[in-house]
Amino acid sequence: MFILWQSAVVDRPTGALLAAGMSPSASEFVCKCTSDTLCAHYVQIPSPGWFEPGNSDRYIRWTWDYKLRTFSRTRPDHMTDSLRSRSNLAQAKVDAMTSIISNLTQVRHKVGTGVLLQETVYAVKRAQAKAFKDSEYDETCAGEFSYIVQYADFAKIGMRQAADDILLKAKVGDDSLIKTELLRLRYFNKMRDARNAEEVAEILKKFYTDCYGVSV
Repeated sequence: MFILWQSAVVDRPTGALLAAGMSPSASEFVCKCTSDTLCAHYVQIPSPGWFEPGNSDRYIRWTWDYKLRTFSRTRPDHMTDSLRSRSNLAQAKVDAMTSIISNLTQVRHKVGTGVLLQETVYAVKRAQAKAFKDSEYDETCAGEFSYIVQYADFAKIGMRQAADDILLKAKVGDDSLIKTELLRLRYFNKMRDARNAEEVAEILKKFYTDCYGVSV
């Protein structure tokens, strides 16, 4: 029996598995901030005894073969305390980053639509609204602002109000994205520099507080 994981963080010198998780982005992030590591995606990790409580070797006891794309038992001489420490930190970061990325994505859903290419539509509408406003709302150029005309007709308002409404909604969306971008910059940076699992846990706790305004 196998458990299918999307990605794994692998120790480059030994091939030993350091961490695994369902988020490719989280694993890629950990690889970038952990020296001598590589990412392997869509790998199958052996499951027997995999989640044994307190087993500090549950990851590093497996070595990844990139050519065969299979795991085999790690050589005993490779299973050092240093490798265990690297694995412990890498897995803590993968788990924490998976949560951070998921929560930031959830918060950003407030300004998303889920409709294909809608972001492109919004960008064009915003550009037209700004251009129309910069023209001092010159309606003789209405043919250049098709989205503004469409919005005005749909809402049964004037072109000037339509443009102002579009710009206001865009600013509200920007304000929300700016807040989440600050969180992303702050906590990606903190997580990158974390040196042990305890520090990772504390950073994640602070992230939840900043993200939702409540202690977790």
